[in-house]
Amino acid sequence: MEYIKSYYISIGLNLEDLEHPISRMINEIPTKTKILQESSKLYLKVLGLALMDIREYDKKIYKKYISRIKTCYDNESIYGHIFEIVQCSHFIDVSKKEKLYFKFGDANKNEPDFILNNSGFEITSSRFSNKSDNYEPGEKLLTVCRKKNKKRYANNETALLIDITNISERAFGKSVSMSLEQLCQIVKDETKFGVVLCFTEWVDKETLDTSLITSATIFSDNCNTELKIMIETFFFKENNIAEKENYLSKNK
Repeated sequence: MEYIKSYYISIGLNLEDLEHPISRMINEIPTKTKILQESSKLYLKVLGLALMDIREYDKKIYKKYISRIKTCYDNESIYGHIFEIVQCSHFIDVSKKEKLYFKFGDANKNEPDFILNNSGFEITSSRFSNKSDNYEPGEKLLTVCRKKNKKRYANNETALLIDITNISERAFGKSVSMSLEQLCQIVKDETKFGVVLCFTEWVDKETLDTSLITSATIFSDNCNTELKIMIETFFFKENNIAEKENYLSKNK
């Protein structure tokens, strides 16, 4: 626990500022059950390791993410930033291993978050407010997709990656109005992106290790060939996780 505190202090986070979501997350760890304590520590460790990987690759990108984390006091947005940071580390790792060109997107030029070779990747998350008692994930996800469809980078050469862990966990075991199959068909019919990928984070009940699982891969009919090959070859292979042995992460 002390090494987690030390790391976040080292990047300039004030752990006594309980208005900041990460500081509050760290301070709340001792109040949780043992399982949730370990899960929260692992979540913060993964973020820290991702930031260190990014710093080693490009200090300018690292400084941008540090600034974004330190100034984010929104309890919902912080999780989207964390998902993007972890994915950035993942994309950098794959680009180095597979000798792909990696570029950090320029928002001022209406570029997606990351560009690999000629393919774009936009990272986002869908989650309910902590104050909301809504557990209908379908409409929430469609709202995110439709909002992203309005961006200039929404085209068949770009992939949209969405973390749906929070809305899935909130709806788990409940009766919802829209099945995953119905939802995927609507996304497929409406999306301007080449592919939309939805992810959920699962926790192993025994080891407490986390796995980011591709819950849905939705290719549009006109998905760019290079993008499709890249997705199928280097990224996000389907994983049929046994739900009875794992549970959806509550860290999201």
